[in-house]
Order: sequence, then C-alpha cells, then structure tokens
Amino acid sequence: METDTPNPKLTTAAQALVNAEEQEILTQARRAEAMAKIAAFRWTLATEHHLLENGDHLDFERWPFLKEIYQSDAMDLTLIGATGDGKSCFLLCDAAAKAICGLHVFYVVESSTKRDKWVASTVTPTFKITPFYRQQIEIAAERGAEVDSSRFKHFGAGHINFIGCKSRDEFYTYRADAVNIDEFQLCDQDNLKLAFHRMTGRPWRYMTRCGNATEI
Repeated sequence: METDTPNPKLTTAAQALVNAEEQEILTQARRAEAMAKIAAFRWTLATEHHLLENGDHLDFERWPFLKEIYQSDAMDLTLIGATGDGKSCFLLCDAAAKAICGLHVFYVVESSTKRDKWVASTVTPTFKITPFYRQQIEIAAERGAEVDSSRFKHFGAGHINFIGCKSRDEFYTYRADAVNIDEFQLCDQDNLKLAFHRMTGRPWRYMTRCGNATEI
C-alpha cells in the first residue's frame, strides 16, 4: 500500500501561512486594544480638559449625539454631517489624544491657505488656553521637540503634521501612525490617496475622515 509522503516545501509554506495569519491576528488585536485606550483618553480630554478657542468647554448636553462619537474606538471612522455640528472639533481632539499617546498624526485639510488660517484661529488658541495641552507642549519641549508652527506641532510624546491637500509635495517624507482628514469631500482626491501611503509599514494605521453631507 502506497502512502503519500509530505512535501517539505509545501509543509513549510503552509506553516509560514499559519504563522503569518497568527501574526496578523495579534497585530489587529494590539491595534484594537490601543485604539480602545485612545478612545477612553479622548473622552477624558473632551469632558475634563479640551477648551474651544473662545474658552468654552464642549457641550454634550446641547449636542448629546457627540458622546457616542467621542467614545468610539473604531480604527477606521467616517463622519458625515451638517456644517457646524462639531466634526472638526472632534477631529482636533482626536488628533490631540493620539499625539499625546505618542502617535504621529497626519492631519489633512483642503488647502495650505485654509490650514494656515484654521491653525492660527482655532488650533493654536485651543492649545494655548487649555492648561493640559500647554503641559503637553512643555513635555515635548523637554525632549527637545520645540517645533510649533502652522504646519507642525510637537505635542506630548507625539506630533501632528497639518497638511494642505492641494500641495502634493506635502505628502512626502512623513511616516504616520494615524491620518485625520477634515472636509474630505473638498480635498483633492488624487492627492488624498497619498495620505494612506504615509501609514505603510506602521503598526497602528488609524483613519478618521469627516465630511459635509450637503457637498458630497
């Protein structure tokens, strides 16, 4: 009676596939676990620390639907809603939470002009008037990271790179752990594809997009 002799090469290949699948499961589990911690921290920032540029706290009584969004631990999150419903504020708070946790955040807005105006009118004032955020800037400075501009901010253990989507050159030479995109429907869609490549080879690869329904 003849018996089949195992092919060593096939056995090795099959084992390699099993190992790869197990590694992928572990990677996804670590990503999910880290995102759950970031989401919990984001909620703490939103309820205890984050101040708007006018000094007000976030109002979850007036906007109760935002609670679920701020508590979301989705690793790939897309928000579509009306103008002025708090999406951009969430995106900034989310970026702050991720940067404080040590991630490199690639933050995309429609254009460099809009980026400069928004950072000057919203981001910088929020970071300056929120005591906890000022501490994160000081923590970054203690590790020798003192860049603070309309494009790049060291923050806590990580940093945030603000990108204008119309400028293709801004999508190179930066490796990101997370990509946040504001008003994605207004962004150059060809350039926007390059944002995803900034996370190639990184372990976390979190994606958050916000857009306005009336313009899609």
